[in-house]
Amino acid sequence: MRLPLLSWAPALFPPKHTLVLNYYPFPRHVPFFSSLRRSLIWSDAAITLHCITDEPRPSLAATIANPTMNTKTSVQSSHAAMSSSEESKHDPESGRIVEKQSFYTRCLKEVDNKRAYIPMLVCCFVSGLTDGTIYNAYGTFVSMQTGNTIFVALGTSGFNNKPYGWARSLCSIGFFIIGSFCFARLAMLLGGKRRGVLGLSFFSQSVLVMLAAALIQGGVIDGSYPSHRAPGSVDFKEIAVIALLSFQAAGQIVSSRTLSVGEIPTVVVTSMLCDLMSDPALLAWAKNDKRNRRFVAFVLTLVGAICGGWISKASGAVQPSLWTVAGIKLVLAISWLFWTEK
Repeated sequence: MRLPLLSWAPALFPPKHTLVLNYYPFPRHVPFFSSLRRSLIWSDAAITLHCITDEPRPSLAATIANPTMNTKTSVQSSHAAMSSSEESKHDPESGRIVEKQSFYTRCLKEVDNKRAYIPMLVCCFVSGLTDGTIYNAYGTFVSMQTGNTIFVALGTSGFNNKPYGWARSLCSIGFFIIGSFCFARLAMLLGGKRRGVLGLSFFSQSVLVMLAAALIQGGVIDGSYPSHRAPGSVDFKEIAVIALLSFQAAGQIVSSRTLSVGEIPTVVVTSMLCDLMSDPALLAWAKNDKRNRRFVAFVLTLVGAICGGWISKASGAVQPSLWTVAGIKLVLAISWLFWTEK
């Protein structure tokens, strides 16, 4: 509600005009300037309050003797205030003056995790696409470590479908563990919910996938499907691709934990299905966000794996799917920089 004593403010300051006030930070002045600022915002005028804190505050006697001291202006402070007001814009809907933020400031802001489940659902599709492609080519997973654990156990017992297949699975497990440690420490040290940290995490994941795709594209590692190698031959250079992809896959689940979207782990299906079936409101018609997200995550993982098989069969190579994954993660990295602020 507009204050009666300030009803004259819109008339004195026409729309699109700016008033610059320099004042000493006396506590009793704060309510007055706050009320004046609201009144001028209603009239579509801008007011800039410049608090003089780098000069000695005058005594009460000096203030009474010279009342104009509290609102004195200077050319230098006026220009600075005017320049800052030019960097702001008035939001007519909310009635607030929205300050422009630098890129560095934007990166330090935490994201609003209200819709953070959307990128995590995309990561479920990415996990299915990656594992569906890599398993066909190299006989191991890079995201779903439950299957790799079984492969290592079978190798230990002497049951090997592929020569040194257990070594690929063991490499995947090891680098997934290392990746989880690194991404988790990065989130804890820098703040995992910040735009810049999330963007950096997904950008690094994209770079690692690009590097793996480039190794195959350049012919350093065989990425043909079906493989041109002899059935009994072993190429340990394949471990490089498995290591890169397993390391980056850990960043997804770390992000889901950091953003409090635990119902979408992105790299685990077993526990997600268990949680889905254990939901007391599984069959309820009422809104149930977690149930819906788990179901969509399972479907996207399945669809991603199907797409991985189709792309590998159609192209006869592994790298097209990897370039697709790298592109998706790069888009996610950029989107975090413009995500809604908390």
